[in-house]
Amino acid sequence: MRSRGVLATLALVVGLSAAAFGEGGEGPTLRVGLTVTAVPQFPELGRRFLVSAGSTRETLRGPLTVRSEPPELVAQVGVFASRENAQALLSRLSSLGFAAELFPETERYRVLVPVPPGLSYQNLKVKLQDAGFPVIPYPRRPGSVEVLGGEGGSVRGQEVTVEPLDPVPVVVGGRRYRGSFRCLPDQLGPLVVNIVALEDYLLGVVPGEMGPKNFPNLEALKAQAVAARSYALAQLGAHASQGFDLCDQEHCQVYLGADGEEALASQAVTETRGEVLVYGGKVVRAYFHSTCGGHTEAAGEVFPGEKAPYLPGVRCAGEVVPLGSGWPSRPLDPRERFAFLARHLAGEKAARTPLEFASALGQKPGRTLEEAFGLPDFRPLFGSPRGALELLWHFRLLSENAGGDPWATALQLAQLSGAVQVREGVVVGGEAGPRFRQVGMGEEVPVAGLAVLWRGEGKLWVGAGEALAGTRAWLWCTKSACPVLEVEASSTADARSSFRGWIREWGAGKLAAKVGVSDVQNLEVTQRTASGRVATVEITASAGKKRLSGLELRRLLALPSTWFVVARAEASGEVRFRFFGKGWGHGVGLCQNGAYGLSLGGFTYRRILAHYYPGTSVVRWNAPAQEGGS
Repeated sequence: MRSRGVLATLALVVGLSAAAFGEGGEGPTLRVGLTVTAVPQFPELGRRFLVSAGSTRETLRGPLTVRSEPPELVAQVGVFASRENAQALLSRLSSLGFAAELFPETERYRVLVPVPPGLSYQNLKVKLQDAGFPVIPYPRRPGSVEVLGGEGGSVRGQEVTVEPLDPVPVVVGGRRYRGSFRCLPDQLGPLVVNIVALEDYLLGVVPGEMGPKNFPNLEALKAQAVAARSYALAQLGAHASQGFDLCDQEHCQVYLGADGEEALASQAVTETRGEVLVYGGKVVRAYFHSTCGGHTEAAGEVFPGEKAPYLPGVRCAGEVVPLGSGWPSRPLDPRERFAFLARHLAGEKAARTPLEFASALGQKPGRTLEEAFGLPDFRPLFGSPRGALELLWHFRLLSENAGGDPWATALQLAQLSGAVQVREGVVVGGEAGPRFRQVGMGEEVPVAGLAVLWRGEGKLWVGAGEALAGTRAWLWCTKSACPVLEVEASSTADARSSFRGWIREWGAGKLAAKVGVSDVQNLEVTQRTASGRVATVEITASAGKKRLSGLELRRLLALPSTWFVVARAEASGEVRFRFFGKGWGHGVGLCQNGAYGLSLGGFTYRRILAHYYPGTSVVRWNAPAQEGGS
């Protein structure tokens, strides 16, 4: 979760109720940390809230303002059963300049370090940790919080609960949230605790993690819903020392509240209600990420101590679908592509010229291509006749690579006239053989025996090949037939992601400052994981060599992933390092872009989950004892 800094973290402190999923229930109650502005408010004018602290209960009208007096925190560095051991630690701290104190309790002794004048608790914590001491915050004096009503009245206590007297989501920090709230004091300002049912929480998580506008497929979103539900249950208590269990940021799960809810994502949550992934009878920690780059990573390589058998590295690919016939051709140039398409669209009628091509498509004879394709007189639009190239340019149909090639012009005029249509969709497989599924349409068209034109990695070719189910494709059709399938060749299900390839560049000086050395003469990858990601790097500096893990370097340089290679170059006397990589995120568990690609290829959400979490089962969660599996 991001540092609060000048922001106040609204913590929705997460805890499981004993209630399981029953008929009509919403499952356990969660409390998740939010990030909002420094002065928490419930700004809705005149809205009625029941505000309580202990036995005090008041009805206050909005806008509500939350104020707090922070608790007095000291640093606890040890708890001992014997006074002698506690005294030894006290002496060690004193020798290092820390004004430690012994705080005796029944059968134990706490060693505490108060915050010196002019220093914050966070600064003291860093100093103690740098000296090698474990630190836990200890409240010497509890703080208090006060909620003030917009029309007068207030409630004060060590914690204050705010409940709306209607079921409408509540605005806090500029965003709407479901549920009720609890206000707590904190060092950096008030914390506001919003208590929300798990299923309501997921309504704001699924679109935050996989927005339906970018991933418009129900099966992919259902897989995300089950993974997010499982992760939330397994992660309870992860941030207990900070006063909450789950934050609203990418570090935990992106949570957008009621404002982020979208219909397709809500449908995914509803249709998987209560379903979780289990392994060995326990809910699994179902990690997920944006883009794996073609292969996920084993959990133990990223999260030490979590060598979970259900989180191995797996190839991000589904069913392989054979297409086309004949040996793959030499690479074609763009003009040859247009000629290939025109020749097959013309069918049995040989078309030696673009005008003959128009005739083969059933168009009337004409002196020009515009006449042959029956295009209207465009003078009412432009005030003067336009040539074919000008028309194509105006209607954004002119290919940059085609130039003035007559076959390209004829083919694109055929599209403009409606004599040729291009349908966009995906390739799907299965027992029925290779098929084409048009975007937004449920109908599938058999494509066995069609001429296949391949494109990928800057090349064009024809002939037999293999495509992953879900691969993007275009079906070229005339009014009577669809003879050509154009396929975007890819080897991974996450190929649609903009992070399938990325480049970052660092100058040696800035790189040195980031990694904590005086200078950087070279940076070399010394070890990789089984999937190919960087495990360790070695940095050569004037003072010697420094080793970092790939994860540490990724964090320091804000790299999208640890799957990269490094190139060293010199320009104008400056040494620079270029990182060429792929993927976004830690790479463990479900690949969101890959799940979307698999869903387009016909995978159900259960099959997607089985692919990324092998050995798990999807069950209806109904026992709090299952929480926290690893």
